[in-house]
Amino acid sequence: MFGASSELASVMEFGFNRALCAREQLCLFVKLSCFALFMTTPLIYLAFGFVDIQPTIIGLVLISGYIMTPFHVVSRTLHLHRGRRLVGKMR
Repeated sequence: MFGASSELASVMEFGFNRALCAREQLCLFVKLSCFALFMTTPLIYLAFGFVDIQPTIIGLVLISGYIMTPFHVVSRTLHLHRGRRLVGKMR
């Protein structure tokens, strides 16, 4: 009996890890896509006072600090909720 329950727990843990990995990969893809899209948008630089130039470091700071913040909040909330649901099912 002990072997069957530990085997079931390891299978459920594998499913949890696989789901977590897939979500993280999707999240990374969305983040990189947004960075690629917004790095070439001159309107962002213009809104922060850069009229003729588009410095790369400033673009990374602006995008990660102002544009991606709502995405980070929503994605972390969804990750936390889904993780708690999966852990609750394992118990």
